[in-house]
Amino acid sequence: MSKGSANATSFFENRRYPRYKADHSIVIEFQNVKTIGFCVDYSEGGFGAIIEAELPIGEIMSVVFPMEARKPTCLQVMTIYRKDSRYGFQFVAPKSSKRRTFADFFRERIEGDF
Repeated sequence: MSKGSANATSFFENRRYPRYKADHSIVIEFQNVKTIGFCVDYSEGGFGAIIEAELPIGEIMSVVFPMEARKPTCLQVMTIYRKDSRYGFQFVAPKSSKRRTFADFFRERIEGDF
């Protein structure tokens, strides 16, 4: 196994939470500028998204998840990863009620696909 493969394996094995695939639009707001992106995976600790705009790593920003028949949910996130247009975001201390709402956002989408 090459060193690069070993590092990639290590990275994925060391995740704190399991990740789940997703395909949902989101809105990122940073310094009063809103950008639309697509959430491609999520976990209890954060999510990955495709975003065409340039976002700084290590900064706190807001993400809005549109909810069907509910008020959109806004959470604070920090960018922790970027490769090309793929970003990784970590939730910044969301309250348990917001975490539940976030989980409901994806559960509704998953159940709606069947």
